Amino acid sequence: MAPLPALAVCKIPAAAPLRVRYRTRGIALGLALVLGFFGAHRFYLGYYGAGALYLVGAVVGGTLLAVGSVGLLFGGVVSGTTGYLVVGGAIVLALGIWALFDTVRIITGDLKPKKGEYYPRLFQLRADAAGPQR
Repeated sequence: MAPLPALAVCKIPAAAPLRVRYRTRGIALGLALVLGFFGAHRFYLGYYGAGALYLVGAVVGGTLLAVGSVGLLFGGVVSGTTGYLVVGGAIVLALGIWALFDTVRIITGDLKPKKGEYYPRLFQLRADAAGPQR
């Protein structure tokens, strides 16, 4: 029997190193406090799916809350829109609790940018913003 041919070594090019995305913890914290209900901090940190969930929940919950409030105001309790008020209020409450939880996670450093890190200082905008090196 003839010997088996040697296998050719396949050279696969090394993957490019992942680029680390740096974000400022102060901006993430400010977005969570001011626009956290809409998920702006999640979009800033790179969690686009969670940010979209916040945004859709805010629109749906706010709309249901508004419809329920208008129905209660003009139609009274018997108008049938009380359910909208309850469901919208529950969605808004859940989003508020989730945003508060995310704010605490940003403060403690547990909620990090996706595929990235925070700058060392709270409001540092660039890597060279720390000043001249001595």
